[in-house]
Amino acid sequence: MSDHSRQNILNEVFGDRASSGLAAFVQTARMGSFAKAAERMGGTPSGVAKAVQRMERRLGTTLFARTTRKLSLTESGLLLLEHADRILDAIAQAEASLAQADAGPRGRLKVSLAPGIGRALVLPSLRAFMQAYPEILLDIDFDSRQVDVVAEGYDLVLRGGVAPPDSGLRGRSLGTERSLLCASPDYLRERGVPASPAALADHRCIRYRSPTTGRIRPWPLPPTSSGCGVEVPQTIVLGDPEAVRLSALAGIGIASLARYAALRAFADGSLQPVLAEVLSPQDETENWLLWPPDRQHLPKVRAFVEHVVAVFDAHRGEDTAIGAGAKPRRARRR
Repeated sequence: MSDHSRQNILNEVFGDRASSGLAAFVQTARMGSFAKAAERMGGTPSGVAKAVQRMERRLGTTLFARTTRKLSLTESGLLLLEHADRILDAIAQAEASLAQADAGPRGRLKVSLAPGIGRALVLPSLRAFMQAYPEILLDIDFDSRQVDVVAEGYDLVLRGGVAPPDSGLRGRSLGTERSLLCASPDYLRERGVPASPAALADHRCIRYRSPTTGRIRPWPLPPTSSGCGVEVPQTIVLGDPEAVRLSALAGIGIASLARYAALRAFADGSLQPVLAEVLSPQDETENWLLWPPDRQHLPKVRAFVEHVVAVFDAHRGEDTAIGAGAKPRRARRR
């Protein structure tokens, strides 16, 4: 924000009260002298100087180094000015948000989507969104890393997993998503259909390693009678969920795919479910839309949130017809 904009906000907040310590300090720091600050504030140089002195006594520090020719900020003064600028920037942002709220959904919307679910569900729906909101300009990243929502200036992010309770973000759950095992018809003709989780030991298995944690994601299989997990081969390990899907389509082996990635392939016959009757119903990932608190009331954010919620509602309503088990839970707010 420009110094001129900060000046306007100071005038609106403090008016011509030269006795206000913070206003006197900021104006003096900007103008370089008590006299110029007093002229801007409609007071007297002595009145501005006394307001600054009172503030220094209250804070127990010196804000200006004074000489007969000039004033310069001390380290304490620089620190206070930095915080004052943040306050003024926050006021300006609040005013801009209110102006946008009155104007309706418009402006640039910066979004980060988890690559797999973003490409499969959200991307195909964007034409309808853009037709409904032609004044919103979309700026979308497909990124699996854990972005810093506030520091990187995102309005919204879509992520899978439990939303961190202490993140300081607002959010809305989009429901849960199960994983399904599948393979191409050619692979199953070649290697046969495994009759039990133990039979996976004789199959080529395509595994996914999370680029965020570096861990290989477990498959949704129940524990053995001894209580141990089934040891699934790591024939090929890939760090991209789309590569896992394409490898399964290419007949490389059996893969664990998110439900949204598997259902359409089941529908067109390019993939077939494997061990659907024994998969663990507890293996679910919750998807979240998250946004900074100061974006909560922006019309462009509300419009995109409601659009994505509707997309996920439609996805949950798809007829699985494949024995995929219980459907995901409905969305909830956080």
